[in-house]
Amino acid sequence: MRSGICGVIALLAIFGLASNAMADSISPDTYSDTLGIGESVTITKTVTVTDAPPTSAKVDVFFLADETGSMWDEIGAVQTSASTILSNTAGLGDVAFGVGGYRDLGDAWVYRQIQDFTTNQATAQTGINTWTAGGGGDGPEANLF
Repeated sequence: MRSGICGVIALLAIFGLASNAMADSISPDTYSDTLGIGESVTITKTVTVTDAPPTSAKVDVFFLADETGSMWDEIGAVQTSASTILSNTAGLGDVAFGVGGYRDLGDAWVYRQIQDFTTNQATAQTGINTWTAGGGGDGPEANLF
Protein backbone atom coordinates (compact mmCIF):
# COMPACT_ATOMS: atom_id res chain seq x y z
CA MET A 1 0.00 0.00 0.00
CA ARG A 2 1.26 3.48 -0.79
CA SER A 3 1.97 5.81 2.12
CA GLY A 4 -1.08 7.48 3.59
CA ILE A 5 -3.60 8.19 6.33
CA CYS A 6 -6.56 5.81 6.66
CA GLY A 7 -10.30 6.49 6.79
CA VAL A 8 -13.47 4.62 5.83
CA ILE A 9 -15.63 4.82 2.68
CA ALA A 10 -18.65 2.89 1.44
CA LEU A 11 -19.07 -0.53 3.06
CA LEU A 12 -15.70 -0.57 4.81
CA ALA A 13 -13.62 0.71 1.92
CA ILE A 14 -10.46 2.30 3.24
CA PHE A 15 -8.83 5.49 1.94
CA GLY A 16 -5.20 6.52 2.27
CA LEU A 17 -4.36 10.11 1.32
CA ALA A 18 -0.72 11.06 0.79
CA SER A 19 0.58 13.84 2.99
CA ASN A 20 0.45 16.41 0.16
CA ALA A 21 -3.36 16.11 -0.04
CA MET A 22 -4.34 18.52 2.69
CA ALA A 23 -7.67 19.92 3.80
CA ASP A 24 -8.22 23.66 3.43
CA SER A 25 -9.27 23.76 7.07
CA ILE A 26 -10.07 21.48 10.00
CA SER A 27 -12.10 22.95 12.84
CA PRO A 28 -11.41 22.71 15.68
CA ASP A 29 -7.76 22.16 14.78
CA THR A 30 -6.88 20.99 18.31
CA TYR A 31 -8.70 19.64 21.35
CA SER A 32 -7.48 18.92 24.87
CA ASP A 33 -9.29 17.51 27.88
CA THR A 34 -8.72 15.29 30.89
CA LEU A 35 -11.18 12.44 31.37
CA GLY A 36 -11.76 10.28 34.37
CA ILE A 37 -12.16 6.51 34.27
CA GLY A 38 -15.33 5.59 32.40
CA GLU A 39 -15.88 9.10 31.01
CA SER A 40 -16.04 9.81 27.30
CA VAL A 41 -16.25 12.83 25.04
CA THR A 42 -17.51 13.33 21.51
CA ILE A 43 -15.63 15.78 19.31
CA THR A 44 -17.17 16.90 16.05
CA LYS A 45 -14.64 18.08 13.47
CA THR A 46 -15.42 19.88 10.25
CA VAL A 47 -13.06 19.25 7.34
CA THR A 48 -13.29 21.67 4.42
CA VAL A 49 -11.80 20.79 1.04
CA THR A 50 -12.23 23.17 -1.87
CA ASP A 51 -13.62 21.61 -5.03
CA ALA A 52 -10.71 21.62 -7.44
CA PRO A 53 -9.32 19.64 -10.37
CA PRO A 54 -7.68 16.29 -9.59
CA THR A 55 -4.26 16.43 -8.03
CA SER A 56 -1.23 14.20 -8.07
CA ALA A 57 -2.16 13.02 -4.57
CA LYS A 58 -1.87 9.27 -4.13
CA VAL A 59 -5.10 7.70 -2.89
CA ASP A 60 -5.52 4.04 -1.93
CA VAL A 61 -9.07 2.73 -1.61
CA PHE A 62 -9.51 -0.74 -0.11
CA PHE A 63 -12.96 -2.32 -0.29
CA LEU A 64 -13.30 -4.71 2.67
CA ALA A 65 -16.55 -6.62 3.08
CA ASP A 66 -18.03 -8.69 5.86
CA GLU A 67 -18.84 -11.82 3.83
CA THR A 68 -20.83 -13.62 6.52
CA GLY A 69 -24.25 -14.99 5.64
CA SER A 70 -26.19 -12.13 7.19
CA MET A 71 -24.57 -9.60 4.85
CA TRP A 72 -26.23 -10.87 1.64
CA ASP A 73 -28.23 -7.69 0.94
CA GLU A 74 -25.39 -5.32 1.88
CA ILE A 75 -22.88 -7.14 -0.34
CA GLY A 76 -25.31 -6.91 -3.27
CA ALA A 77 -25.84 -3.20 -2.67
CA VAL A 78 -22.13 -2.43 -2.72
CA GLN A 79 -21.55 -4.64 -5.76
CA THR A 80 -24.27 -2.68 -7.57
CA SER A 81 -22.89 0.71 -6.46
CA ALA A 82 -19.20 -0.10 -6.86
CA SER A 83 -18.80 1.15 -10.43
CA THR A 84 -20.12 4.59 -9.41
CA ILE A 85 -17.92 4.64 -6.31
CA LEU A 86 -14.89 3.56 -8.37
CA SER A 87 -15.39 6.15 -11.12
CA ASN A 88 -16.16 9.00 -8.70
CA THR A 89 -13.17 8.18 -6.52
CA ALA A 90 -10.83 7.84 -9.51
CA GLY A 91 -11.20 11.60 -10.03
CA LEU A 92 -9.45 12.38 -6.73
CA GLY A 93 -5.91 11.95 -8.07
CA ASP A 94 -3.56 9.00 -8.53
CA VAL A 95 -5.97 6.33 -7.26
CA ALA A 96 -5.44 2.59 -6.72
CA PHE A 97 -8.06 0.09 -5.53
CA GLY A 98 -7.78 -3.15 -3.55
CA VAL A 99 -10.43 -5.68 -2.48
CA GLY A 100 -10.72 -8.13 0.41
CA GLY A 101 -13.23 -9.94 2.57
CA TYR A 102 -13.56 -11.36 6.07
CA ARG A 103 -15.78 -13.79 7.93
CA ASP A 104 -16.04 -15.11 11.48
CA LEU A 105 -13.23 -16.78 13.40
CA GLY A 106 -13.83 -20.51 13.00
CA ASP A 107 -15.08 -20.27 9.39
CA ALA A 108 -13.09 -21.99 6.63
CA TRP A 109 -11.23 -18.69 6.13
CA VAL A 110 -11.25 -15.50 8.18
CA TYR A 111 -9.65 -13.05 5.73
CA ARG A 112 -8.91 -13.11 2.04
CA GLN A 113 -7.21 -10.55 -0.12
CA ILE A 114 -9.04 -10.76 -3.41
CA GLN A 115 -7.33 -8.02 -5.40
CA ASP A 116 -3.96 -6.36 -4.81
CA PHE A 117 -3.94 -2.61 -5.39
CA THR A 118 -4.57 -1.75 -9.03
CA THR A 119 -5.40 1.43 -10.92
CA ASN A 120 -7.71 -0.57 -13.19
CA GLN A 121 -11.33 0.05 -12.12
CA ALA A 122 -12.67 -2.97 -14.03
CA THR A 123 -10.21 -5.26 -12.24
CA ALA A 124 -11.31 -3.85 -8.87
CA GLN A 125 -14.99 -4.32 -9.83
CA THR A 126 -14.25 -7.94 -10.77
CA GLY A 127 -12.76 -8.46 -7.29
CA ILE A 128 -15.79 -6.86 -5.61
CA ASN A 129 -18.09 -9.08 -7.67
CA THR A 130 -16.47 -12.21 -6.12
CA TRP A 131 -17.84 -11.37 -2.66
CA THR A 132 -20.30 -14.04 -1.51
CA ALA A 133 -22.28 -14.28 1.71
CA GLY A 134 -21.74 -17.46 3.71
CA GLY A 135 -20.46 -18.84 6.97
CA GLY A 136 -20.91 -16.78 10.06
CA GLY A 137 -23.00 -17.99 12.92
CA ASP A 138 -22.21 -15.09 15.26
CA GLY A 139 -18.68 -16.13 16.15
CA PRO A 140 -16.20 -13.32 16.65
CA GLU A 141 -15.63 -11.60 13.29
CA ALA A 142 -12.16 -11.38 11.82
CA ASN A 143 -12.53 -7.80 10.54
CA LEU A 144 -9.33 -6.71 12.27
CA PHE A 145 -7.42 -9.86 11.32
